[in-house]
Amino acid sequence: MGKNNQTQNAGDNSQQFQAGIVNVYNGITEQRAREICREEFENFGAVKTQEALAIAQQRVQKLEDVVIPKMAQMDKALDAFADPAFQFVLRDAQKTAAASERDSDYELLSELLVDRVNHGNDRKRSLSISEAIKIVDKIDDDALCGLTLLFAIHKLQPGAGGISEGIELLAKLYERVLTCNPPKGNDWLDHLELLSLVKNDTIRTHEPLENSFQKYYNGYVCVGIEKGSDTYYTALEELTNVGLPYWLIMQDHELLPNYVRINTPFKSGIRNLKISSVFNGGRQNVPISDAQYETIEKVFDMYSQNQNLKNEVCNAFLSKLLSNNTINTVFDWWKNLPYYTTLTPVGIVLAQANAQKLYPEIPNILK
Repeated sequence: MGKNNQTQNAGDNSQQFQAGIVNVYNGITEQRAREICREEFENFGAVKTQEALAIAQQRVQKLEDVVIPKMAQMDKALDAFADPAFQFVLRDAQKTAAASERDSDYELLSELLVDRVNHGNDRKRSLSISEAIKIVDKIDDDALCGLTLLFAIHKLQPGAGGISEGIELLAKLYERVLTCNPPKGNDWLDHLELLSLVKNDTIRTHEPLENSFQKYYNGYVCVGIEKGSDTYYTALEELTNVGLPYWLIMQDHELLPNYVRINTPFKSGIRNLKISSVFNGGRQNVPISDAQYETIEKVFDMYSQNQNLKNEVCNAFLSKLLSNNTINTVFDWWKNLPYYTTLTPVGIVLAQANAQKLYPEIPNILK
């Protein structure tokens, strides 16, 4: 409730009562959200018999106990319960929960509902979320594991600038996602395609991950700049001229002695770089300016293109990468995929929700 002497416009999904100069705002409380959940459950009336109703109520209650506390921690997220469009999606989630005995499904549904709140204005994504909610109870555990691993390989990359740190984060991600042994054969892929979560191309096969990783992680798999060379001093001067502390931007190349590289896993990640700055008596990381961004890109383009050194770095990177048992397991699994598979928009939102469920820290450490 707030009072002031200014005109106040009603926020989304709020109620406003005005008398004179007093404005009253009532958002959706946690208690009211629970009441709406129960009203929606009663309204869809899909469960008729007394025995089945008792089971359905227990399962829907589990979903409610997961999703409402989670949304209560988000700013104004509970106000979504007043939105008819969200209520329709909630009803579908309750139907799916009522049909599922797996506790993990309630967690997955809660992640999808949170995703719906965060992307309610994105109609394409909202549609994908709505369709994903309808099939959570139908997807096999092994197939969900495989789907999430495919998503992690295609869509999630560590944002760490250090090579060893990036590989450790990648291994940690794969460890969290692998809730079972990676599925083999083609039955699980056919199952996913039947649920419209993937598209399979039986004519093509995937490129080896070794090749993909070498091309994508061009900030790791690079020669860099030789210390003490003319290019090295030119790079330091360029960085200094735009106010960049070169000792933070450049670091010793872990895979090539006497060379330095920019602290990023890929060239496209330069835009995400931040520098430590003193502000109001304390230190904080601030984004680089446009001029600094252009300068760092210019330095990146100064890297040596010596092919022999490139081969040396590539071999060292792959050796370091595959020395991790988890990553090695994933690479072997990838080699044995029977055909080329792409995730549909519905498959992406479902896999992302499951990855978020298994590894809540994902947004903080991954690109």
